[in-house]
Amino acid sequence: MEKENIKIRKKDCELIKMVQLAGDILVPDTKPDIINIIGVNGFGIVKKEEIMDARIRLEGSWNGTLIYLSDLGETRTLDINLDFLDNIENEKIKSSDDIEYVIKPSNVEVKILNERKINVEIIFEMLVYDYKIEEIDMISKLDDDSNIQKLEKTMIIKEFLINSFTKTAVSEDANISDQGKNIEILKKDICISNVEKKISYNKILAKAEAEVRILYLCENEIKKFKYNVPIMSFLEVENVNEENLIDLKYDIKRFIVSDTVTEKGMLNFDIEYEITCNVYNKKEITVIEDLYCLNNDIKYSKKYVNMECVDNSNNEIIEYSEKIGIEDLKNVYDYNYYLKRIKSSNLNTIEAILGLDIFYCKNENTSLIQKCIEIPFIINNVSNECNFEIESCEINSINEEYICNFKIKCIKNIRYEDIAILSECEIVECPNKENYSMIIYFVKPNDTIWNIAKTFKVSQDNLIKLNNLSNPENIMPGEKLYIMRG
Repeated sequence: MEKENIKIRKKDCELIKMVQLAGDILVPDTKPDIINIIGVNGFGIVKKEEIMDARIRLEGSWNGTLIYLSDLGETRTLDINLDFLDNIENEKIKSSDDIEYVIKPSNVEVKILNERKINVEIIFEMLVYDYKIEEIDMISKLDDDSNIQKLEKTMIIKEFLINSFTKTAVSEDANISDQGKNIEILKKDICISNVEKKISYNKILAKAEAEVRILYLCENEIKKFKYNVPIMSFLEVENVNEENLIDLKYDIKRFIVSDTVTEKGMLNFDIEYEITCNVYNKKEITVIEDLYCLNNDIKYSKKYVNMECVDNSNNEIIEYSEKIGIEDLKNVYDYNYYLKRIKSSNLNTIEAILGLDIFYCKNENTSLIQKCIEIPFIINNVSNECNFEIESCEINSINEEYICNFKIKCIKNIRYEDIAILSECEIVECPNKENYSMIIYFVKPNDTIWNIAKTFKVSQDNLIKLNNLSNPENIMPGEKLYIMRG
């Protein structure tokens, strides 16, 4: 009997924490009075995390912009920055764990207390994934014995090797067209794109671009500006090679855009980000899911372990198109998109909602309007084990109508599966041996050829051959089978 040690990084639990922030914001003396709220946009950033036994401590901030109508009839903005310090408690959490987190879009309510003061309430969902590094001893091969029948399955798993991380800051100046003019930043967004990685001796070169989108006001005219900030980092990883599977994760820790334009017409982007790298082997294993002996009994122990598996299935891209039902929609300046909710309605159907935050104007009016809409859609003929993400989302104008075209990626080549791991095995003498030579058995509901052969301690192959079963995986209740020993 041979044993094998495998190290895995497994998702132990998913935790959800609703973070609620509130505070009063004063209008600076340099800003005019607030008359009406147009909209609010922003995002949450985790600046620091601390993992302890039974608790995760997260420290961060929500950074946003309030767009308002002033007493002068102008569209103006006000920065909103609220810090948070929160704990997520669960007895499964250990100080040695790895965590990943996703901040889902927030619900923001703003109340005007007076023309110089507002109250802001923010609620956002913090989704935390807790990972553990676990070493597993599994039986990979039994002693050669023709009397031992095995139910085996070959699969490819992601064997964990090592992880690494680094933190880097980038300060980049960008030239905009409005040289020498004062501008008002209405909205700012950042996302990581064009991720690449190159492997050299004990190093991984991680290259990407921080795509920055700015919506701003210049002399009562709304304008857009997009700029790609190149980011590059080296991660020290011992014995890494080209055949390894490498997962890179980028977390933005700071994103600041200067709110003034110098005489040279420059904007400054101050970005701090952290890269986490997990390195895996693509390992083929043979799992003994069940076994029995023809002449004796077998005592064995097994447990189910959730592993990340790899197969050759192609990821599927599904396209959708939906008209945006907003009256008098004249111009869409910008929009944010996200999967707002996704759930399984049955074994092969997923119901989901695409959330859209649209910034637009009506008719020829340049006043900015913000509206959140939902687009429901259904994904058919997919497994519940698939993961989903937005591949792309575009809003286009066709014949004076605005259409949202988006693509959803169904990730099928990576999945989590509960795998039966055999850890101990011992052959013992059977005290009561059956003396029959042949019996007739009628198939019962939920029977399989394997379970029938195991029950009567006969070879599965002989059972199939004796009954001329062309499709043994599809036996029917009531079907007659001959079972012969020896």
